Amino acid sequence: MGNLLTSLNLAANSMDVIEQAIGVVQNNVTNASTPGYVLQTSTTLARLFDPQTGATGGIQFGPVQSARNQFAEQAVRSQNSLLGTASSAASSLSSLQQDFSISGTSGIPAALSTLYSAFSSWSTTPTDTTAQQQVLSAAQQVAIAFNDAASSVTQLGTSTDQQIQSTVSQINGLASQIQQINVQIRNGGAKDAGLDAQLNNDLEQLSNLTSIDVHYQSDGTAEVLMGGQTPLVIGATQNQLSLTFTTPANPANPDAPPAATITGSDGQDVTNTVTQGTLAGLLTFRNVTLAGIRGDSQNAGSLNQLAQAFATQVNSLVVPASGIPLFTTSGNAATSAATFAINPNMTGAQLVASSATSSNGTADQLAQLATASDPTLGMGYTDFYANIASAVGTQESAASSNQSSQQDLLTQAQSARSQVSGISLNQQATLLIQFQQAYEASAETVTTINTMLTALLTMTNGVA
Repeated sequence: MGNLLTSLNLAANSMDVIEQAIGVVQNNVTNASTPGYVLQTSTTLARLFDPQTGATGGIQFGPVQSARNQFAEQAVRSQNSLLGTASSAASSLSSLQQDFSISGTSGIPAALSTLYSAFSSWSTTPTDTTAQQQVLSAAQQVAIAFNDAASSVTQLGTSTDQQIQSTVSQINGLASQIQQINVQIRNGGAKDAGLDAQLNNDLEQLSNLTSIDVHYQSDGTAEVLMGGQTPLVIGATQNQLSLTFTTPANPANPDAPPAATITGSDGQDVTNTVTQGTLAGLLTFRNVTLAGIRGDSQNAGSLNQLAQAFATQVNSLVVPASGIPLFTTSGNAATSAATFAINPNMTGAQLVASSATSSNGTADQLAQLATASDPTLGMGYTDFYANIASAVGTQESAASSNQSSQQDLLTQAQSARSQVSGISLNQQATLLIQFQQAYEASAETVTTINTMLTALLTMTNGVA
């Protein structure tokens, strides 16, 4: 009788263990498409068997093992950061490229071409009032073209600032979620597969925004460092990032846009640790690419250089003959394009085509600017503009190509991770069938033992 009861308990215990294993399989199937979730595998342990002490042996449900591979996770995060950099650069440069066409049929190149033609016509008929008015009209279009270009770059800068602020907010939001998960882990959630999935999904999203290094502590919490240096999350503590704008002391161009910087909770500048990810791409575009065109505290910017050089050269020819300049600018090197304007005091009658040596000398010299090399730029005005546009186009093309390559590399890293820790529904279906069959076998054992016990009890009662 005792052996049968022991066997019955062992069979019932086996059913309980198998039922828990089936639950793990069902959980895998349910969460197969859950972001951050990886394969969970049940284990069984042998129970002590010692007849002298009454230990009956059998099996017990062991710890559930996670298939997560941190090397594969870090590989995905690294590629995701590089993709974030490339994607933000490609998008920003694409927007900038639209403002700097190299076709020559619009914008500054087209306006300059029209003005050169007006100068040429004026040099042919230096006293013709219509020709003089055409010069003023064409000059006004040049001013508008420079103003429009400066305005477009400024608007793109404002849009980029908004994107940077949004990205910083997203980083802070994800860091806050990770900090809260750390608290839950410390409160007993270290073995929670769902919590682990949330943590790794947040880490992967964060890696697209900025490069991160993740270190796991002995209590299971994640320590997250931006660029390997700046703490974002340490246990239950979060370091909030902020976007600030700084101008160095005694700037050469005080009216130029200040540099965008990232600071931590303590107010320290941590911009140099933003090396990859969307935030890095946006900061580089704003502080380097855009600054190279619109200027910053130390540099005038190529667009302003072009505007100032052209205005200066035209005025150097016009003033000796007319007494007043044709163009005006603010005088600030970093705002020349935005403030580029035709002199409101200049009229057609005040345009003097003659020079000291010729009746149309001034007008002819102005017409020759179409092919002349500017002494400060080292090349012609149209060529200088073409260099700006060409550089933007080259950078945009490289960024787009890099974005495509990085997307492929990320896909490969994700595929490699999936092979290590992903969930195969076919394999889980096979396991489920095996566990169900084992459960049915254990249940049959229980039924058989129960039948035997019933028969034994009946026989015992009959003998009595």
